[in-house]
Amino acid sequence: MPPLTPRQRHGRAKAKAERAFGIAPASPERATRDAERARASFPDLARVALEQVEHVLETVLWQCPRLTIAVEGSPQPKGRARTYVDFAGRTHTKTPDSTKHYEKLLREVAEWRVRAHGSWPLGGYDGARYVVLARYVLAHDAPDADNLAKALDALNGLAWRDDRDVVLPVPSKRFAEPGERPSATLTIWALRPPKETGP
Repeated sequence: MPPLTPRQRHGRAKAKAERAFGIAPASPERATRDAERARASFPDLARVALEQVEHVLETVLWQCPRLTIAVEGSPQPKGRARTYVDFAGRTHTKTPDSTKHYEKLLREVAEWRVRAHGSWPLGGYDGARYVVLARYVLAHDAPDADNLAKALDALNGLAWRDDRDVVLPVPSKRFAEPGERPSATLTIWALRPPKETGP
């Protein structure tokens, strides 16, 4: 097979990126395969269970401050940092670019939502704990839900002081339905510590 020309390489890279972000229209055959894979990745029973979990959380935590962050685009898992030694013998640690870019995007959207919310406690309440419902809609790859949730590190010092304060993370993942764009939706509840009362 002859090597690809620069134009062909650019066209393939563009098409791959468009498919990853759910932009490119799919053929009928591809749409059918995507629909079958979406149903298989998130069975009806799991969908019903997640709806029940959402209902319980919203019912129990309705008095708690709530913040919802929606980020369009294919969710990226937390990549493992790579350590290497340069020619001078110095050790360096490099975070994958995909992780850095996605965490930056997540933080920028969160900052905008926090400013719009107004009353959200920047940096977190003293002693506050958090419940996070994370729903990931994926394009093609299927990373571990735990690795997807690790990207919440980007919200340290913004939605909470540290992600150690998240006491109940509830991540879920599924493939996008035909015509649906990949995205990540985070719903965060802040659990205020009980106020001390006098004797």
